[in-house]
Amino acid sequence: IVISDGKEFRMKLIYLSNLIYSKGILHLLRAVVSLNENLHGQTQIELRVYGRLMSDQYMHSSKLAIELSEFSDKKYISINPPVGRSDVSRVLEEADVFVLPTFYESEAFPVSVLEAIRFNCKIILSHHNYLSDIFVNYNIIWASTESVSSLIIAIKAAINMSDKLVEENRYRVIEENSFSAFSVDVQLLLNRLLER
Repeated sequence: IVISDGKEFRMKLIYLSNLIYSKGILHLLRAVVSLNENLHGQTQIELRVYGRLMSDQYMHSSKLAIELSEFSDKKYISINPPVGRSDVSRVLEEADVFVLPTFYESEAFPVSVLEAIRFNCKIILSHHNYLSDIFVNYNIIWASTESVSSLIIAIKAAINMSDKLVEENRYRVIEENSFSAFSVDVQLLLNRLLER
């Protein structure tokens, strides 16, 4: 579906990480508000945010809480506490797009991205640290860090992304993270150790 066609479309975005300024949460919220305000009711982008409020070197959690409260009147945005492991599947099943616009200094390997891919979510990530190296073989929509306009472009691209590309991602995740793939990796490691 193309936004400019004037078709009605409801897309559910999910943010599933700590609520930290440098995870790009405010940039994402601003992008969603801008898109919804400029679509004149043709399309609605819904954003569900799940995470624990935390401080970073850019913004204290109390200041971030104030910033987040400014979005409380937006019916298409919900900010929720973190979900437990047992609820992650339910949350991802309901999502169309998983977004992680991080520029967090010590971003760890985002396992949640792999989980989202398994649930057929389109993925929007920021070009940050090694993320593009990790997901080089996946159909990822890339956004610039700290950029509302880049996130707007990425969300529009997600609306138009082919389901075939999403399926290719899912297949790749299942194949690369299956027990047989794991056992091959272990066997290769053991062979290298035995050669020493």
